[in-house]
Amino acid sequence: MTDSTPEADLLASLVPQLEAEGYEVYVHPSRSLLPSFMRHYVPDLIAFGAQKNVAIEIKRPSATAEESLARISALFEGQKDWDFRILFVSPNTTSRTLTAQPPSLIQEVVSEVHALVHGEHYRPALLLSWAAFEAVGRALLERRLAKPQTPSRLIEVLAAEGYITPSEADELRLLAEKRNRLVHGGIDVEVSGEEIDRFVSLLQTLISMTSEAGH
Repeated sequence: MTDSTPEADLLASLVPQLEAEGYEVYVHPSRSLLPSFMRHYVPDLIAFGAQKNVAIEIKRPSATAEESLARISALFEGQKDWDFRILFVSPNTTSRTLTAQPPSLIQEVVSEVHALVHGEHYRPALLLSWAAFEAVGRALLERRLAKPQTPSRLIEVLAAEGYITPSEADELRLLAEKRNRLVHGGIDVEVSGEEIDRFVSLLQTLISMTSEAGH
């Protein structure tokens, strides 16, 4: 599946939801990660949990799909440690695209982050910083990041394109975990002013790159 398919969009939306629930998620997993009863079948996604594991298959409705899914479902009979979930997508299902924002507007948002940090409101500062991060990523790579992005994919794309360093990517993954917990109700998550300061510094660097690129 390519990045632009409805199936890929649905998978991308599932990752942060499952991670927020405490699962370790693998999209298009390698066979080495699969238990022996799946040796002839690779799900679109697997998620390892403390209580139970999940396998997810994405399909477009059809008679042949129903037949193959019945065979796959039979593999999970008696597997108490696994849940098998089937999600259907319509061929006409598409995610909305978002317009790239001008650097000046992204800079205004960063100024609002500064105000939140000044008032020691670090949790909302993180969420607003992340909004600015996705906006500046879209400004840099408008076609590739036109649709709403999961935090993990946003980091992966910007790192692959050389906009962020490996160490910056590692720190962003930690912030992404806190961001996911916050948006799903984990309001006890701790965010420090130092973390936001480093995030803002990175945002300023990325904003300057949009200006150099002529956006």
